[in-house]
Amino acid sequence: MPHLRILHVEDSAEDALILKRNLDKFLEPLPLCINIRQVSTLKEAICLLGQEHFHAVLLDLNLPDGHGLDTLKTLKKYCCDLPVIIMTGEQNDQNALDALREGAQEYLLKDSVNGAIITQIIQSSIFRKQYEDELFHKAYYDGLTDLPNRLFFENIVETMLSHARRWGKRDALLFIDLNQFKSVNDTYGHEAGNQILRDAAKRMKNSLRTSDILARYAGDEFVVYINSSEQVPLKEEDCVTTSEKIIKNVSRPYLVQGQEITIGCSIGIALFPDHGETYEVLLKNADMAMYQAKHGSPAGIYFATEKNYIRH
Repeated sequence: MPHLRILHVEDSAEDALILKRNLDKFLEPLPLCINIRQVSTLKEAICLLGQEHFHAVLLDLNLPDGHGLDTLKTLKKYCCDLPVIIMTGEQNDQNALDALREGAQEYLLKDSVNGAIITQIIQSSIFRKQYEDELFHKAYYDGLTDLPNRLFFENIVETMLSHARRWGKRDALLFIDLNQFKSVNDTYGHEAGNQILRDAAKRMKNSLRTSDILARYAGDEFVVYINSSEQVPLKEEDCVTTSEKIIKNVSRPYLVQGQEITIGCSIGIALFPDHGETYEVLLKNADMAMYQAKHGSPAGIYFATEKNYIRH
């Protein structure tokens, strides 16, 4: 029997009871179970979302600790992967449009729904959210490594750079290129090359903090955005430590077709705002620094410098 767990955020005990009775009456003869967990405040909802798994949220916009669209915006920060269905007593077309723009799946009037309607809405909202997530993943993630792709990385970094400018942070962009990768493809074939790319991507990801962003840029090229904290400024030695960890992990042997294969990687580093204040400039300078690392640095790491970086 399909079993759906729904969080109902509603401060009216009467409205919550009516919804539950309508659902129970409609579902009684059906091979479907919808379990409703009801809380009356936004704070309780956020706490519960961090502790338990739900398939969807039914949300009243006006709560003791939340009002209007701000309630939805706050809740979405804690359940961006769940469909949120607004259930309200207020007929307001503009509010409905605004709620949908803010990520709600549906906007329903409490008096207009019965057990059949709300069951259908819950199921269709869950299905539609899953479909939207699949489309998003296909558009913004690399199909081979499951890392963010170039477009998604650019969008993320633009947002992070805006934050860095506002708070006077020092962040970094790393451009990584695998060494000897072409010879792997030429000798062992593209499937072996794909296996190396997948394994190298996992090793790079395991070398980073959760706050850093790793993406596949193109072919055997990867990019990393090191996101510093507002309290602790990023130092060059921090970038070197991270780069050395990446190189060490990527350089461990790979088992391909029963044989051990060893590759390395070269890393170019551009610092914000030292080597550029926009994504485009930072990327170009990190790319040029990577070329220097590949051809002129025994350690495989090179910083953009006064002599070799562009300013715009």
